[in-house]
Amino acid sequence: MKKLVSFIVAAMILCLSACALFSVPTQGLGKKYEEVVNTLDGLTIEVVEGTLTSKSICVLVTNETGFGLVTGNPYHMSVQKEVKGEWYPLEWPANMGVTDEGYLYETGTSHEEVFDWSTRHGTLKAGHYRVVKSFSVNEATEYEPHYAAAEFVIE
Repeated sequence: MKKLVSFIVAAMILCLSACALFSVPTQGLGKKYEEVVNTLDGLTIEVVEGTLTSKSICVLVTNETGFGLVTGNPYHMSVQKEVKGEWYPLEWPANMGVTDEGYLYETGTSHEEVFDWSTRHGTLKAGHYRVVKSFSVNEATEYEPHYAAAEFVIE
């Protein structure tokens, strides 16, 4: 009987150790991001060289889609961290809100957007991140979001 109990305890410890080894460390992160990004032909978002810090980023949004795109202000960007090949948004503080302006990006234009995430996320630790922003076609009769992302590394 003692051998059986010892075997069960050893098996449980082994199982828990294996679970910890293969678990995804997502403390401070939201649910896994499931949306597909960068699928709208002609819409690009890229990091402006020399602007990345651990507290902010400047991105260049270019619209060559052939139609106007509507989006929100820079604070409507989501910062996401890659963990074991999956993307997770950084959580917002519970008492944080943003204003809800709308911007129209005409086709054939580019716009720089500075995004300072330090007020809601602080300083980012080393890792692989991306910013994701949603856009919709201005002429569309129904809202269908299109997501664009720019990846970056904090060392």
